[in-house]
Amino acid sequence: MTKSKAQIFYDLHHKGVPFILPNAWDAGSAKMIVRAGFPAVATTSAGIAFSHGLPDGNNLDPELMFAAVERIVRAVDVPVTMDMETGYGDITKTVNRIIEIGAVGANLEDAGGGAVDDLFPIDEAVQAVKTAKEAIGDRVFVLNARCDTYLTGQPDALDQAVLRGRAYAEAGADCVFIPGVVDHEEIRTLVREIKAPINILGGVSASPLSLKDYSDLGVNRITTGGSLMRATYAHLNRTLAQLHDEGSFTYACDAIPDATINDWMS
Repeated sequence: MTKSKAQIFYDLHHKGVPFILPNAWDAGSAKMIVRAGFPAVATTSAGIAFSHGLPDGNNLDPELMFAAVERIVRAVDVPVTMDMETGYGDITKTVNRIIEIGAVGANLEDAGGGAVDDLFPIDEAVQAVKTAKEAIGDRVFVLNARCDTYLTGQPDALDQAVLRGRAYAEAGADCVFIPGVVDHEEIRTLVREIKAPINILGGVSASPLSLKDYSDLGVNRITTGGSLMRATYAHLNRTLAQLHDEGSFTYACDAIPDATINDWMS
């Protein structure tokens, strides 16, 4: 019997080895992720917002976000999981919409911004997870509860992450996402103390950990967040500066031929 995309994605979290889950911001970047051999695609709400000329942080009309994710789902034949930020005001409605457009998982954040006071009270965050889980019902769908204690600069980020991660897992989260943690021992503690697959954001420190490092620490899933989009924009920024400041077009020497990209996108 052929497994559904949802079951394939769920099983990736329970193989005993970590998998890398790159984040796409449009159908083209999603196709390139699949072409490179990755088994699934995540979306980045930051990248999708940037691609619409808006800053990150619940600034994009949810309908535009859903439309962008739906294009990604239709463009690839692997599982897609969506970044739904804090749920767009109605978690039940949002979860059902995500499933309707064909995505098989979602991130749910527990902070409304990046400041210390933006972290939601734990009771409120746990209820959000429970609401999402109730909306999912008996459907196979990977709910990834994001814990922003590090990104919001909490002084006791590790202790709070353990407390929240445990609570989210008990509330039904299929995976717990702790972006911003980079210390080996802190990651080891999170893996040991939270009884759920652990998602870590890769490539966010000056000395990024390797896939082997994450495997040794027991991490299940490594995502890239908005970093692929930001790296792409970094290249664009350098190129535009070269055009403006030097009047040079040497950047085009490294451009991928139209025919090659046409083949990739066909």
